[in-house]
Amino acid sequence: MTGTLYTVTKKPNSTGQPSGTGTPVSFTLKGACSIQAPVLLVKERPSANYIQIPSFGRYYWITDITYELGEWAVSCVCDVLATYKTEIGASSQYVTRAASAQDPYLIDNLYPTRALPEVTQKDQATIFSGIGTYILGVVGQSSTSAGKAKGLTYYALTTAQMEDFARWASAWSTADSFGQAFATAINQTVDTFAGQLLHIFDYIKTAFWIPIPITNICGGTPATGPIMLGGYSTPSAVTASQISNFNVILDATPLVGLYIPAHPQESDPGVGPWINAAPYTSHYLDVPFVGEIPLDANVFKPGDAVVLTADISIIDGSAEMCLHRERDGSRIIINRIQTQLGVPIPIAVVRGDVAGAAGSIIGGVASALTGNFLGAAASVGNALSQAIPQPKTMGGLSGYHWGNLLAHLVSTHWVIVDPDVAQHGTPLCAVRQLSTLSGYVLCENAEISTSGTRAENEEIMNYLNGGFYYE
Repeated sequence: MTGTLYTVTKKPNSTGQPSGTGTPVSFTLKGACSIQAPVLLVKERPSANYIQIPSFGRYYWITDITYELGEWAVSCVCDVLATYKTEIGASSQYVTRAASAQDPYLIDNLYPTRALPEVTQKDQATIFSGIGTYILGVVGQSSTSAGKAKGLTYYALTTAQMEDFARWASAWSTADSFGQAFATAINQTVDTFAGQLLHIFDYIKTAFWIPIPITNICGGTPATGPIMLGGYSTPSAVTASQISNFNVILDATPLVGLYIPAHPQESDPGVGPWINAAPYTSHYLDVPFVGEIPLDANVFKPGDAVVLTADISIIDGSAEMCLHRERDGSRIIINRIQTQLGVPIPIAVVRGDVAGAAGSIIGGVASALTGNFLGAAASVGNALSQAIPQPKTMGGLSGYHWGNLLAHLVSTHWVIVDPDVAQHGTPLCAVRQLSTLSGYVLCENAEISTSGTRAENEEIMNYLNGGFYYE
């Protein structure tokens, strides 16, 4: 019998077949032997490690060579992958990993991550303002029918306007004070008016500061005018802008327009977009006056814009923030966030008790001590204890602290060790004809029936399910 000897360097679990002409050899069989593992007797010791025997229709690995009674006994074992390469390649199997094909969105958990992640930060200016606007909800007349909400008239004030208002309001103990002017306006003396007095701050039912420029609330050039407290108007030097639109919509890009960055290993061989998803990647958006908003890395992909819009109520400073994902020019809402942008302003007032009866009107000494704007009354009463100033607070004390007015997109990327695509492939998880692939292939529950023996078919299936190289 004859065969052809080869020296090959291929992997044992490879379908590769020897190339070149090889070295012809004649041999006899050593007694009874298996076609899958024959023992060949030759005159000269072969220097090869592989043999093809056409009469058996198989390729063999040479596993051992021994010398016996003047002859060399060459032990062989069938290379089923090379022998049945054509039939293996023609079969279609469910391939979980492959070196030459990949589903880039399948997460590959084969490789561990390094201990320290890479953290990046992107900053974006927002439309929020550290100066902001003051909002007063006042009991009083409105210059427009649209200027009232819930029975109140609302005014927007800049910081300078609020300072003017505060200075004027705090000067009510002087002769030209609000109390004196108010009493005169309704044709009553101060003493008569005392029994009907409503303190100036009783007209202010809500007051808060909001981090939105006044131009976003009242338009580009807000019109100003006096503040109406009841039926009385503040002096010409004390003005504000009356609000007619009680919902302010802040749209997208001016508020936040940050783009999701890619993982630094996304384009590395054997990796892919899957590394931009959890658990290898995480993001959060830190927005002034709103807080930290987690972003689902499985929803946002690199290049997506993170867009935040706000519908703000000027009545109470509450806001509904909508988190959008903007991709290819279109947006979808990912999350809705309820927050409070308005910071309540504690209105501390100093007031004396004013009784309706003349006998309990505060005396001159007490009036001087307390600064009661009613002035000295005719009656003398033991009311000094009642005249001690008592602070009163309307609304809760609250506030925000911030370092700057930038929104921050913080991304954490866990870095994996270097992948070895040639030896381990990448996730595919699809049915493929094996001849369309090359290199490493791993199948799941492969079933195949070739022209070989049952034992050879079982060996082939073990190779397919354990990982082999189609070459």
